Amino acid sequence: MGAIRACHRDAAIVLLMARATASFAATAPYFDEVWTDDTDGALNFSRLWALRARLNAAAFERIYDLDATPHSQRLFWLMFGRQALPKNRAKVPWSGAIAGTALCYSEPRRAAMHLLDRWAAQLKVAGIGAILRADVSWVARQVQSFNLPFRMTESFVLIAPAAGPGANWPGGATASWRAR
Repeated sequence: MGAIRACHRDAAIVLLMARATASFAATAPYFDEVWTDDTDGALNFSRLWALRARLNAAAFERIYDLDATPHSQRLFWLMFGRQALPKNRAKVPWSGAIAGTALCYSEPRRAAMHLLDRWAAQLKVAGIGAILRADVSWVARQVQSFNLPFRMTESFVLIAPAAGPGANWPGGATASWRAR
């Protein structure tokens, strides 16, 4: 995220997040706004249509799809309509795995790559060559908002596994790891 912010210093950067993580993401220094995607990935047409209207009204100059999920593919189709047809995609400023777009990152081994390597390769295609070392110091400054029963004065590790279809972390692995 820092690399995108560094490349687009003066841009108004908007992050689209799921409701569950939006308040956490809003504390990060990389975004001017955090919007909530309350569609929950479902085919709730009224919510999808409202999200489409909001995204299109913003008239973004470039979109970085770091998720590359079926839901983000659906958002691509919603936003670009006829431009989303393969013959029209070359002018669409979408950085992600949508074939034929102006900033397409198509790597057959993408799913097997480490997330940071995948993002670095994708951003390189989009013209962002220097990937900054992750700075999560902002997390420690925001700890009071998480209502933790301790102070964070020592080094820490943040483990945020994702479970579900296509995730690299199997669903039961989190509970198994915490039980140790």
